Amino acid sequence: MKRVLYFLSLILLGILWVVPVQAENIYVEDHANVLSSETKEEIYQYNQDYKDLELRPQLAVVTLTELPDGQSIEAYANEKFNQLGIGSADHDSGVLYLIAVNDRKQRIEVGYGLEETIPDALAMNLMTEEAKDYFREENYDTGVSLVAANINEVLQGNKTVEEFSPGIVVEESIWDIIKEWIGPVLFGLFFLYGVISTPLEKLLIYRKSKKAFAVELKNRLKNADPKYQNYSTRRIIRCKEAPVDEAKEAIQKRYGKLKRKRPLYYDFTYAFGTLTLWGMLMNKRKEMQKYSVYYHHRDTWSKNNTSSSSSSSSGGDSWGGGSSGGGGASSDW
Repeated sequence: MKRVLYFLSLILLGILWVVPVQAENIYVEDHANVLSSETKEEIYQYNQDYKDLELRPQLAVVTLTELPDGQSIEAYANEKFNQLGIGSADHDSGVLYLIAVNDRKQRIEVGYGLEETIPDALAMNLMTEEAKDYFREENYDTGVSLVAANINEVLQGNKTVEEFSPGIVVEESIWDIIKEWIGPVLFGLFFLYGVISTPLEKLLIYRKSKKAFAVELKNRLKNADPKYQNYSTRRIIRCKEAPVDEAKEAIQKRYGKLKRKRPLYYDFTYAFGTLTLWGMLMNKRKEMQKYSVYYHHRDTWSKNNTSSSSSSSSGGDSWGGGSSGGGGASSDW
């Protein structure tokens, strides 16, 4: 009888010894029944160590047999995170690791306060290929233990974004790339376009008009000296020989009364030889009013003028009340 009582006493002591730990281990919900007591104890001990850290993070691990019908792992993880209130409310320093066994999906959900410590790309890398191999072998306990250990290494500061995967460059998230690279590049391109678009527009008008005007001159000089047909655009326009001057005057006379219907290059017959290309690109409205080209392309000069002027707790374990929203990553296996 004494031996029986002694044996029962040992069992009772064992129960009393184990129960407080398990009762306080709020950090694990093993609904899929795949985790060993050792893995649960590891996760519990991680969280005890976090109580001494400045951000007081908390790590929760939840296993599911399968996700609720019609609900994505991202939506469920966010909902569960906020339901539990993982992490300090002051720092939003929670991490939830969720795995849905039959759906072959896993996710790390991170609170706002840890988004720099565990950015999305790193969250993806924490769910390593080694862990996925264990999941494919249906060894979920070892795989979950490995991922939880990876998360712990980062939270403890033992490994950083750069150090977590030696030899592997951690990729930046799309949003980080946009903020750091694409955004500034696009801004620079728009700024550059704003600076050079008007001068380029003027240059195109200038070149197109000169070429068209030279063609008109050559057509009028067909019956004159054949040499004029071999002249370049620049040479024929600048030529001061009598036949060329007469052809220019004829063009001006012909189109002088057509006003807005007259060819684009007609406006430049008053500028060539007087208005240089540099002057055309740089002069403002007041200067351009000296030339008829201003009146037929006033929108171009107005744009240039506008841009020029504008330049001048302690007892027991409880959730800290943190909320989700800092990001995370999902993965299949």
